[in-house]
Formats: sequence, structure tokens, C-alpha cells
Amino acid sequence: MKAFLLIYFLFICQIIYSQNNIKIIWQKSLGGTKNDIVKSIQETDDKGYIVAGTTESVDENVIGNHGSDDFWILKLNKAGNIKWKYCYGGSKLETTPSIKQTFDKGYIVVGTTESNDGDVRGNHGSVDVWVLKLNSDGQKVWQKCFGGSGADWGSSGSSTLEGGTSIQQTKDGGYIVAGTTSSNDGDVKGNHGGSDYWILKLDKTGVIQWQRCFGGSTNEYATSVKQLKDGGYIVAGYSNSIDGDVVGQHSQFSENDFWIIRLNKNGNLKWQKCLGGTLDEEAHDVIQTADNGFLVIGHAMSTDGDLICNQPFWSWVIKLDSSSNIQWQRTFTGATEIFSVKETKDNGYIIAGKAQLNDGVVSGVHFDSLTQDYNWDFWTLKLNNKGYIQWQKCLGSSKLDMAFSIEQTTDGDYITAGLSTGKDGDANANHGLDDFWIVKYGADLTNYFIETFPLCGTSFCPSEQLVLDYSATGVFKQGNFFTAQLSNSKGSFTSPKDIGKITSTTSGSINVTLPSNGNGNNYRIRVISSLPPITGSNNGTGFEIKCSSPTNLFADSITTSTAFIHWDTIQCAIGYTYHYRRLGSTTWLAFSVYGSAVELISLQSNNTYEWSAKTDCDGYSSSYSPITSFTTKHSTSTSSLNTSTSNFGFKVYPNPSSSKFTIQFNQYKIQQINIYNLLGKLVKTYKKIISPMIVDLSELKSGVYFIDFISDEGKETQKIIKQ
Repeated sequence: MKAFLLIYFLFICQIIYSQNNIKIIWQKSLGGTKNDIVKSIQETDDKGYIVAGTTESVDENVIGNHGSDDFWILKLNKAGNIKWKYCYGGSKLETTPSIKQTFDKGYIVVGTTESNDGDVRGNHGSVDVWVLKLNSDGQKVWQKCFGGSGADWGSSGSSTLEGGTSIQQTKDGGYIVAGTTSSNDGDVKGNHGGSDYWILKLDKTGVIQWQRCFGGSTNEYATSVKQLKDGGYIVAGYSNSIDGDVVGQHSQFSENDFWIIRLNKNGNLKWQKCLGGTLDEEAHDVIQTADNGFLVIGHAMSTDGDLICNQPFWSWVIKLDSSSNIQWQRTFTGATEIFSVKETKDNGYIIAGKAQLNDGVVSGVHFDSLTQDYNWDFWTLKLNNKGYIQWQKCLGSSKLDMAFSIEQTTDGDYITAGLSTGKDGDANANHGLDDFWIVKYGADLTNYFIETFPLCGTSFCPSEQLVLDYSATGVFKQGNFFTAQLSNSKGSFTSPKDIGKITSTTSGSINVTLPSNGNGNNYRIRVISSLPPITGSNNGTGFEIKCSSPTNLFADSITTSTAFIHWDTIQCAIGYTYHYRRLGSTTWLAFSVYGSAVELISLQSNNTYEWSAKTDCDGYSSSYSPITSFTTKHSTSTSSLNTSTSNFGFKVYPNPSSSKFTIQFNQYKIQQINIYNLLGKLVKTYKKIISPMIVDLSELKSGVYFIDFISDEGKETQKIIKQ
């Protein structure tokens, strides 16, 4: 399996789909011999950086750990060198700290604590929100535990790696905190059940001015809060409730939706919005945008609901207006997850997270030659204000690297922070296990990038016509062609097939036609340009081009001589061919039809029939579906004297009749029809055989007669009654 994956990844790696001029200015690996993970970074007013994370270490760069995981706070200068560093915590677990510089040039930190000793005082129960105020030198000014007897989380709502900024100094000098609580005592009032969003407004000394619980009867987890221009607040996270404050949840199976709530300045709910589908979606960060709308990021597993053309485990970016209406949304491929977003000086967006595969819009993930596999890399994504990719960059080593915080610096560059476990590639050192990894880098604005958007669907027909959307970043010359190319059925673009073209210099759509002889399940599409020649990303996931065989074959309404056969409608079908035979016969009777249900007539009683069907597509037919069978009912009459081993079937009606009989049959090499009286005397013969045909017996006496069908396969006989 690993050998197959290696071959697959190697040809994917050969796709160079953008001119990406991203240069690392400096990078720092900081920590000790155990796990050290950055969760938050911010440029400070002196052009340095304040960094917050957690540490298990007690050596190397780390001094003063109180036990288990501590908050680890570092002040760096503009070159990334440590100015000061402190561990804060107690003898138990402190996790997921987020930090911001305050108006007095100090810092405010929020996270989670299980301790009630060391630097921690006033814990209410198992897990509390812990807020820590530091001065400009990193010294503790005050600390506060908030919570009840249950579990109360700041930041991400758990001790997992996924979290977002959840504290901010407000315009009045106080603080807004987003957390999660399962308590309904102590500082917590109004819990709806399970865990709720817990929003606290503190004054400048950490005293609660108001607190609010938002949620339903199951679970909500808040991950990000920002104060808005009007003094209110926007909060992002996720919910699996379908009651209480939560309205419009898309899943009835305890899966999460993005849950966005907007509060006024007093903490009262203005509106709420569930975003997602029937599977799991989790929002990690939210910001207010220059147009007073909002940008929400996270991951999505659904392919329905609010998700457009999504494949599971993709990163999801949604632009909302000020009233929570979706303006646009994007999903990004390549096994990615995103955690942090900031608006940039050009009113675009810079996003950080992790990527594992060189696929879709992702390129540059580092390969581990030891395990012959890919680990996660830092992944940075730059979007314009319409959500189109301007550039993307993977940073990391051959080992595990993840980015959790990013922002654009005042000089126009970018600072990203997370964890790294490697010491090769872009990472030049490692102290042991996870290190704080901080990277300062710049981007050349002359980048070219062509993004091929995901297709809506995973299965398509031969010769099917599609509209393929793409975005193009860069200056393309007049006369430029954007050409859509199709890979082979294994996803390789070694010998791509052109399937559509447009003359353009900007983003747009291409009308494409899939090949009539396509037959496979891992095709990809990409867009390339001619002036200049740039190869774009592929659509991000394999899709099928196939004329599929009918499925779900069954028979019903079975009598002694008839049966209805059915199969599911196939998307690509312009018709179907079915064939059947009596068990033991070597000859199939085949017929073409337009529908997916057929009545078989004039079958022999108490006989087993085999049958199957195939799909007829435009210029191509599928194989026959697996053979299935049914058995006709047993007849207690003597209506048939059949001694033939053939199986072409016929039906006579009305029977009895006073004069004319209509004969209908499935025509197959029928040479002659003979009619005999009860004594076996031949009374009528027909040699021009057309179905249906009318036999006029008005001149014959009333009584019993027998009709013989004679063919190369033998003879079949049925009794009729002339009245």
C-alpha cells in the first residue's frame, strides 16, 4: 500500500502549478526535550512579537515549569530572538493559551487550568477558564479563575490542538472572553444543558461585568471572539444542539455545525447562524471584514446543506454579510485544515493551518523518506477579497508541522506560529518532540496562480458537458488561452487531454466535454494558460467517467406466465438492453428499451428464468449487470402443451374470444405459426410473422384450439378458446 501511495504522490509532486515567490526571512525552533506548542502570536508595538503556548519541558529554552503543561509566554524581538520568557501555571494542566497586547503595553492571556496552586488561585472545580494579566516585562499583574463545579474552558473548548483567539481587550479597557462551560453554578448562570458557549465581559481588573451562556441541550464549543466596530461582539465555534438558542442546525445525528452568534455591547443575542450539512463542521476562527461583514474558517465533512461541491475533510471559508447571509464560500483540497485568519492590507485574507497531501490547491508538502509518506506541513493561504487564491505555501520538515496562528506584519510580511517536530527542510533545529516553531516570511506580489475549482459530483457520463470554473491570479497577456485538461484514469497528467478552451486574461468558466470513451474512477481536471505558460491546480479529488451497469435488479408481479423486471435508473443512460432465457437454455433473447421496467410475457409456468441488463450510453455501452433470476408460479391447468426447449414467449388476448385473437410475442427467429383443433388437425398456418398480429377465427366452430410457435429453437404451444 505504501509503495502505491509513493508512486501516486510522486506523480502528483511533479505538478508545478504556480510561480510562488515566498522567501523565509527567519525561523526559530524554541522549546525543550518534551512537547512545546505555540497557539498564539501577535506583533507588538515595538515590531517584536508576543508568543503564547504550552510546554511540558523543563530544560533547554524552558525554565520554571510548575508541573505537567504550563503556559509558556515569550517576548521576541523583530529578529525572533528571545527577550524574555516565563512559565505560568500550577502542578496540574494548563492548556490552549491565547494572548494579546493591551493598551498599557502589557499582555492579556486566556486559557484553561486544572490547577489550584503555583500561579493559579481560585479554581472552582475540575477545569476553569484562567485569565492572566502581565505587564510589559511579562510579570504577573493579576490572575483570575472563572467557572463552576463542572468543566469550563477558555479558547478552544478543550485541550486539543484546535483552537482560536478567544480574548481581546475592549474599547473601554476591559476584556471580552469566549469560552465553553458545562457548569451551572459558581460564576456560571443560565447553562442550557451539556456544554454552552460562555461569554464573559471583564473590567480592566478582571472583575466580571456580565456573563452569558448560549446554546442548546447538547454541546456547543466557542473558539473565537472579536469586538465589532459598533461595540458588539461576534463569536464562532460549533454546535450539535437543535434547541435553545440554536436554530437551523443541519444534522439530526449529533454532528456539529458552524455556529456563529452576534451580540450587542451588553451581551444580548442579535442573531445566530448555523452553517453546515448533515455531517461534522467546526469553525475555528472569525473576523469582521472591511465591509462590516464576517469571514469564518474551519473544516467541513458534509457534501450537502450549505456546502457547495465539497468533498469530506476539506477546509471551508465562508464570507457573510453583516446580517449573516452567505456572500461566497470556498472549500480547499489536499487534506487540509485551517485555524487562523486575519484581514490583510489589500482587504484580502491570510490563513494558516496544516496540509498533508500535494493535491488540489496544495503543493510543496515535505516528504519523509524514512516512512515513505507525507506528514503535515504548515500551510499558508492568501486569498483576495473574493476568496480567490493569490498564493499558497507549505513550510516545514519531513516530520509533523502545524500552524495555529498568523498575521500580516506592519512591514507587509507574515508571521506564523505553531509546532514542528523536525529539523530538516525549512526547520533547522529541534529540541525534542514538538517545538514552538515561528516563521517570518515575505511574498512577492508578482505571483501567478491558477486554481481549478472542485467539480459538483463524483461521477460523470461519457461525452457529458460541464462548466468548469477557475480563478487566475497574475497578469496574463492579450491572446492568452485558458485550457482545461483531463488526466488519465489514474489521475496522471503525463499525457493530458484538452477538453475545453477559452480566450481570456481573467478568472472565469470553461465549457468542457468529457471523452466518449472515458472509463475509469480517478480522473482529474486542471486549467493551464498560454501567455505566460502556467499550469494550474487540479480539481482536488478523483472523479469517475463511466457508463455504469444497471443496479438493484429485481422481479415482481410474477404469475404463471408473466413477470415485471426492474432496475435503477442510470444517470448516463439513453436506453437499456435486457436479455433473458429459461434456465437450461443456451440462447438469450435480447431487447432494447428506454425505461427501467419491462413486462415479460408468455413465460412458462413453474420455470426459472435468468436475466440481466446493460446501460446504453452515448457511443458506449456498459457491461451486463450480474445475472439474477426468478421462478414463475405453478399452473394447475393444462393451458400449455409445450415440448420445446426454446424460450421466446408469447401472449394471446382476448382469450376466450368469439372471433379475433391478438398474438404478441418477443420475436426471435420465428418461422411459422400453426393453429390446430382439439383433434390435432391443422386449421390455420401463418408464415409472415409480425408482432403484434391478429388471427381471425370467426369461420371456425366454437371450441378449444392450440397455437404452435415454431422457430429454430423449437416449438411452444398455448391453448385458446373460440366462443
